[in-house]
Amino acid sequence: YTEALVISEDIGDPSGVAKCRMGIGHCLRAKGDTDGALREYREAEAQASKANDEVLLGRIYTEIGTTYLNAGDFTLAEEILRKAVNTLDRTGAQHEKSPTLLMLGTLAYSKGRYSDALGYYEKCMEIAELTNNLRVHAQALYYSAQAYSRMAEWQKSKAMLEMAEEAF
Repeated sequence: YTEALVISEDIGDPSGVAKCRMGIGHCLRAKGDTDGALREYREAEAQASKANDEVLLGRIYTEIGTTYLNAGDFTLAEEILRKAVNTLDRTGAQHEKSPTLLMLGTLAYSKGRYSDALGYYEKCMEIAELTNNLRVHAQALYYSAQAYSRMAEWQKSKAMLEMAEEAF
């Protein structure tokens, strides 16, 4: 990412810079460096804003929200994930929305709001199916199975697991 970042900066491509910063943020988050990841995502946000790239901004907000969710800051995670949904709704970029809904479902699940989680997963699956995002669709099936299990709805949980297994 760093070489691409230098090139994007040299040619004055703020969208390219934002994508590189987002990639670096992913790597830092994977290493457990939440502060470093957030710093990179915020720089990506600034560059995407400069480029007036709303779809990219929606993706970046999803990554920021996911980072806060992973860090256990549910309040900020929810605020930013909702901002991502609103941004993506304005652009009509439905294909980018399913990962955000998946994260909102995961957030609701983490708070013990299993019915709410299922609602997000259902919306996520609808969009993922329409946009052919098979990975996110399979994840939503699996997470739905977990939510149904928490609600002691064993048959629904089993059915979701079987569908998830077929999808993976």
